[in-house]
Parts: sequence; structure tokens; C-alpha cells
Amino acid sequence: MSQKSLPPQINEESHPGPLEAVIRAETGGKIRSFLYQLAEGVTDYRSIHSLTEQVRHQYHGRFAIELIQNAYDAVSRAEEQEGALSRIEMRLELDGERGTLFVANDGAPFSHSNFESVSRLGQSDKDPTTSVGNKGIGFRSVLEISQRPQIWSRRFETSHGFDGYCFGFAPEFVRSIHDPVLAIIERRSFSEAQGWFAEIVEEDPSLCERLCSGAQRVQARGANSITDWLREEIGYLSPYLLPWPVTERSTTVDDFEERGFASVVELPLTSLAAVSLTERKLAEITADSMLFLDNLKALTITTPKGSRTFRRSIVQRAKGPRKLGKVSIGCEDSTRTFSVWRRKVQVSDMPEPVQESIRGLPGQWPKLERAEIAVAVSDDSEPTPGKLSIFLPTALETGAALHINAPFFGDMSRTTISFDTEEEGAQAGGTYNEFLLHQAAVLGLEAISSDLAGRSVGEAANILDILAPTASESAAKDRWQEHLSRAATEMDIDIENAPWMLTDGGWCALCQASLLPLPSDPKVLCAEELRKHAAFPAYAAGLDTRIGLIESLSGRFGIGVMPTEADQAITIEAAVKTLACDPELDWGHFWQDVCNIFEDDLSHLKGKDVILCTDGTLHSGGVAGRAIYFRPRPAGQDDDSSEEPGIDQVPAALQSFIAILDPRIPVSEVRDGRRQNTELHKRLTDARLVNTFRREDVLADILAPNLPPMPVARGTRDVELCRDALFYALRLAAS
Repeated sequence: MSQKSLPPQINEESHPGPLEAVIRAETGGKIRSFLYQLAEGVTDYRSIHSLTEQVRHQYHGRFAIELIQNAYDAVSRAEEQEGALSRIEMRLELDGERGTLFVANDGAPFSHSNFESVSRLGQSDKDPTTSVGNKGIGFRSVLEISQRPQIWSRRFETSHGFDGYCFGFAPEFVRSIHDPVLAIIERRSFSEAQGWFAEIVEEDPSLCERLCSGAQRVQARGANSITDWLREEIGYLSPYLLPWPVTERSTTVDDFEERGFASVVELPLTSLAAVSLTERKLAEITADSMLFLDNLKALTITTPKGSRTFRRSIVQRAKGPRKLGKVSIGCEDSTRTFSVWRRKVQVSDMPEPVQESIRGLPGQWPKLERAEIAVAVSDDSEPTPGKLSIFLPTALETGAALHINAPFFGDMSRTTISFDTEEEGAQAGGTYNEFLLHQAAVLGLEAISSDLAGRSVGEAANILDILAPTASESAAKDRWQEHLSRAATEMDIDIENAPWMLTDGGWCALCQASLLPLPSDPKVLCAEELRKHAAFPAYAAGLDTRIGLIESLSGRFGIGVMPTEADQAITIEAAVKTLACDPELDWGHFWQDVCNIFEDDLSHLKGKDVILCTDGTLHSGGVAGRAIYFRPRPAGQDDDSSEEPGIDQVPAALQSFIAILDPRIPVSEVRDGRRQNTELHKRLTDARLVNTFRREDVLADILAPNLPPMPVARGTRDVELCRDALFYALRLAAS
């Protein structure tokens, strides 16, 4: 056949192999069907063309995931799983302004069923419980970036090369049928180059005559010339239903063949924009993409910017009633470990409305026998919103920092999932999808109760990942919390009061545990200091990265995350008693932290020994019959206060109820050449913890009320008290 008659890479061999003959026969049959429709004025091919365009738009941006899905299905079908390499490799190569994306796997070779699925829109025979993608539809997602996809495959797993289904699609091939069809209509003989087309029409000797008759009817209507009509109708014939054998291949395909891969998808990219989109979508692939691909061991992504290989391994095989296992996914220097719980539910055990929902689904779905639900949490230090997966992640978040996989019934591209019940008039499968999500909630609570609670800080973090609402949209959070609440009720669990929160003192209930009341920028009262003296059950230090989850979970139940002000005051009192032993302590920073903790309302510290005074000890302010005073300033600086020798030197017998604030507490500073009060001075005054020193107040409010009844007996402590009171009063009067 002439090289001009068919597009590049689509060549005719004089002696085609058995699979090449199958490929040619498939396309020949479809071309004959198209010619029959032309002859009879039927336009089913237009509907298929329209559906192809619709699929391309609905799968926008999903081609990378779809390619992984199809490759993974092949890996899962491999006869030998235990010793298999189980690889998928995605490689983007640039050539000038364009490039080519290759996707290779070393699973089972392309089967006849696979070939039919790819070349016949929407005719995949995959089991929704064991297979990821829909080759008949999902493969069309590549049309977003490529118009000439090609597939190279071995015939058997033991084959030494790509001797199986090797074929491609191209718009040029469809356009190439125009001239031979026109030759039939014009009753001309085929040229030597059109001999391949003769083989197609010779299958039915009546076809040519019927086609001529149909063309005459079109010509009689006179709308278009026969040539224009034919070209227009051929334009509606989807090239992606017409595979043709390919033989010429790139060195990259040769490389994949030599390295033992079973099949390769080759996608010449259409434009620079397609290259950019491909780079972006490949960059979006993360370890999460491999989480539920149990049979995959390695996923390599190579672009001109570098190469990444994700390696998946089993850390702990699934065991126990909840099939708890651990999976490790590593890439370069980063490794993530996931705990995964699984449960299978027989369809026959599902409620009747759920079974009815399944029976209303299309394709192979009514044959569904069981569904496996899996929930997974990671050991990541920073939690991130999890995704709902149908083997691979969808666009929907779970509503928490956990991942959920189940054979949900999703939209065509498996990007979204409907959870609206059929009674509400929504799309099919909503009741079934709701059931699966509810089973995930039950499994999650069982995992907490039996496998996580009462163990270490890692498990405590996982509990928060499962329970706490976290998502970029409220619908996902609300949906997950609703299922958790229903599951908890069914299981007679009170989440708010269950001992599922790890604190420094052990496990306790959500309503009992509190976060540390840390200042926004700790100077002295750091987490370690507060934790050491906490008068309340403080969340364990290892949960610091889960503070956001703690806040959202507590908010869900209307619980405050901070300890009471009374417990905070007790904690600060205990802390400062230790801190005060350090002669280098910066008291200004200490009080800055305290003001920040209490949001400048220091009244909660009344009665707490937290104020350093000139006698070197800590005193409590705001207590009846006792007072702490600001140190008097020199005359002229603070109204009626003056500093005379001895005024701030309180006699020993009076020190239990009169104290002078230590000068290390920064309650004044020089501003604009004058000594002025600081903000701390105002806070201490407003809280009535420290008073301004006025002689009459000291005499009337403190000294007089604390004097014993007269007369006092000699040799008693009252004598010392009266003596010191008299001397101090005279000192005040003389100042």
C-alpha cells in the first residue's frame, strides 16, 4: 500500500500477523457499518462522535489518573504477582515545542477484551470491585492532549518483545477513506494504493451498489455536492473507533521493551499547551495515588525536570477482625506510612434499599456480589484533608484527615460521587454510596475503640485524624460528621466522653482535655514550662501538630479547648514559683506572656502568689486586708508620692499584708524625657492586684484593720506587730 494513503506509523504489511489481521478486521467491520449507514441515510456514527466529544470534556484534566488506572488494571491481571516487579512508568519526552508521553506497565499484556474496550466506546467488561478504570471510556481522556494515541503490547507474558496488539488511532486514517469511498460512488476502479479498501468492501458485494443508490438520493436533494457531503459525514466518523496496526516505533518504546514492560501507551502531544498541562498533571501525582493500589510496587514519573519513583511496600500484613495492615510509600528521601483497615460486605447482607439501588446501576454493577471498604490514616506530622477514592483519589474530600476507598458509583470520570438518595430524585447510586460511607464510619470507630485508643501518641494522632472535621468545603465535613454520629449511636459510643484523648497524664475524654494556654509569642511561659506545671489534663506534646483538629473536633461538640481561667492561674502560679529561683529571669517578658494568656485581664490572678516584691518573695494581690503597692517615685513625678528612705522597707511583722512591688517588674519607663507608666501598670491596677502607694490608704485600709485588740500581752507576737506598725506609721507620717 502506498505510504501516501495512510498516515505515518500506520503501514500495511504484505503478510500481516494474526493479531494484525484481527485489528484490520475490527476496523474493516466498522468502516462497512459506516458505509451501510451512509447508504441508508442513518447517522448513528454522529451520536458516537458526539459522545466522544462529551467524554473528552467530562474527563478534563483526568488523563494522568486514567492512564494510571488502566495500567494498574494490567498489573493486577498479571498471572504472577508475588515475584513480579509490578511497575508503572510515566515518561514525558520533549521534542522541540511538542513532546510525547509514554505510559508503560509490566502487568498482563493487552488482551482481546482490552483491545475491544479501547476501540469500542463504552463497552468495558470490568468488574467494579476489582478493576479501577473503564478502558472503553476512560481511555478517551487522552484526547485532551493527543490525537494519535498508540499502544504497543506483548502477546503473552513470556513473549520476548512487543508481538501482541500493536495499533494506533489517527484522524488522518479517517480522512484517508474519502477517496476510495468517492471512487465507489463514482463507479471508478480503485487505484493500486486503494487496494486495502477493496478488501473491506469485498466482504459484501452488495455494499457498493447500495452506497451508490444512497449517494444518488443525496444528490437528488441537491443540498451539497457529493464530495462535500461525503467529507462532512466522514468528519463525524470518530477516528478513535478505527484502530490500525503500527510497526514503526521510537527508541523509547524499544527501551521499554528491552526492560521487560508488557505494554506501552504512546501519546504524541498536540501542542505546547498540552505539554504544559501534562507536566502539571504529572506533578500532581503523590503518594496518596498509590495508597489503595495493592498490587502496585513502583510508580516512576519522569519529565525533563527530573524523575520521581514512588515505591509501595507492605510493612504489616493485614490481620485481625478489621484486617489492619500498614503500608509504606516512599519517594526519594520521604517515606509515608499508612495504617489501613478493611472490611468486606456481601451485597446479600446489605439493606434492601441499598440492594435496590445497586440493581438500578448500569453495566456490570447489578452483578456486584460484595464491596470492600477501606479507611486509612497516615503517620504524617502535618494532617491534610483526605480523599474519597475509587481505587484512585476522586476530587471529593472525606471530610477528615483520613482516606476512604470503596467501590463507589461515581460519575463517568470517577471524579465526583453522588450521596443523594434516589428518593430525592438524584442520580442513581446515591443510596448505595451512602451505605458505603456509613460502613467506613463504623469501621473507623471500631478502629479507634479496638486498635488505637490507649496506645501511643501516634495512635492518638490517628484518632483525631478520623474524628475531627477537616476539609476545604463544609459539605464534606458535615457529611462525615453525620455518619460518625449515626455510627456512634448505633454502637452505643459517646464520642464526647469516650477516653480517646491522650494527655500528659494519660487518656481522658474530649470534654476533659485542654490545650496549653500558650502566649502568641512565648518569651518565658513556653510550652515546656506550662506543661510541667499544668493544673489540668493537657494534650500530649506529640499532638501539637493536631491542634487545628483538636479545635475543630471540640467545636463540633461545643466544647472549649482551653482550660478554665482558674486552672490557668493555678498553672502560672506553680510555674512562677520555679521561675523566680532564676536570678536572670526577665520579669518583663514573664508579665508580657501572662498578659497575653489572659488577654490583658489579670483579675484571674487574684489570690495567687505571682507578684515579686521587694522582700524577694512572691505575693498575691487583690486579697482583702492585704495590699501590694507600686514603689513610690521621687516627688514631682507621681502626684502625692515621694520616696523617702525606708518607706518601701516593710518591717518583718507587716510583710504578710503589706508589700512593695519589686523594681524588676517594669511598670514605668522613660518616654519623651519623662518617666511614665507602662501598659503593665494599667493592667495590674485595673485588676486591683497592685495599688498606688498613698499613706492614708496604707494607714486606714491595711495597718489599722490588721492591728490586734488593745491592750496586748507582753511577750506575744502581737507586741511585735504593734511595734512594727507604730514605727512604720511614724515613718510614713514623717515622709
